Amino acid sequence: MEPVRSGVSAARFTLSLTGIAAAVTVAIIMLAVGIAWPIAVVAALAVAVPLLIGARALRGRADRLSPRIDPFALKEPWRFYVREAMQARSRVNESLTALPKGPLRDRLVELANRLGAGVDECWRISRRGQALAEARRTIDSDRIEAELTRARVDGESGERVAALESQLAAAQRLDSLVDDTTEQLRTLEARMDETAARAAELASVNSSPESLGLLVDDVSQVVDELEALRLGLEAIDPT
Repeated sequence: MEPVRSGVSAARFTLSLTGIAAAVTVAIIMLAVGIAWPIAVVAALAVAVPLLIGARALRGRADRLSPRIDPFALKEPWRFYVREAMQARSRVNESLTALPKGPLRDRLVELANRLGAGVDECWRISRRGQALAEARRTIDSDRIEAELTRARVDGESGERVAALESQLAAAQRLDSLVDDTTEQLRTLEARMDETAARAAELASVNSSPESLGLLVDDVSQVVDELEALRLGLEAIDPT
């Protein structure tokens, strides 16, 4: 269960229902006054199609604004981190079903939304991390090291040696970057999971809204750190 429906999704849902309802209403009225059913159908479609097209356009806009998160589009370990983040959000969403309206539920909705932002960041970081890891795999360090050794022994030009050394340095930088990203993402996702578990526990015993408010602050900090990590990765040119 999602805590809230986005404005774009809600509008698309409303337009779809409106189009269907309008088409049915027009057809019923025209048939009731004796108009032949083929004409009634055409008139109903004339009303419904523009509304359904509008709903489809809104769906396209929603997809552009919030790409579908599919952990199975990733390889390990990136898939694991995204799945774990999604499970943390789902755990909090499930807790919402048992809570009546009130300050406690409002806080839990806020927490679920922040976790949702964390899931988005984990997804984007994981996609970027996987791209960097794949870029690293295109560099054959063993071959480059062998060529570098041979170039030095043969006394080849300094430019040739420098180019090979630069390639090895790039491979080492990518190794460090992927390792650091993996470690940071693992730590931040674990904090999300811990926060979700604690929130579910507090919600189950009808704890105070203030207690959940502290967790909202905690997960907001995690999201900020995830965003900083993602922005840092996006600024890097793997070449």
